[in-house]
Amino acid sequence: MKLVFIISITSLLISQNQPKTNLNDNEGVYKDHARRIEAAVESGKISRDQASQRYRYLENRLRSNGVRGPRSNDISNHFKILGINDLGKIKENLLQNGIDELKLEAVLGGMIRVVHEMKKKQNKVFFDTRLTKYFKEDCGLNSDQVDYVRKICVEISTE
Repeated sequence: MKLVFIISITSLLISQNQPKTNLNDNEGVYKDHARRIEAAVESGKISRDQASQRYRYLENRLRSNGVRGPRSNDISNHFKILGINDLGKIKENLLQNGIDELKLEAVLGGMIRVVHEMKKKQNKVFFDTRLTKYFKEDCGLNSDQVDYVRKICVEISTE
């Protein structure tokens, strides 16, 4: 009985001294690379398409090491999950209504949240004050633009 106890304690101590792949360390590696990729896009050294390719390469490399599952940085995949395949038309309409191209991704991200909630609640309009504040303060939209985004979300959720 003592031998079993000693062996189990010894194996426990040895296992704690073994080097482990720490997910937090790997998350840090991902964030470091992502920061560099985004800095290169902002400085104009690479395009958004090249950044997406670098993200895919990084994801594949980390996944091959057993660290991270598949992940897509392309917002159109989130819209496809919601059943929206023509994101180009939505982007064009938003741009035509004065929404800055630099804020387009943030607006679309908020729209994903709204449409998802509306579909979940069977097309009941979901647009609380927190979302209005997000679109106005974080995305820099005026009241007319927020109303337009709300209108698009309602149209999308009823399709």
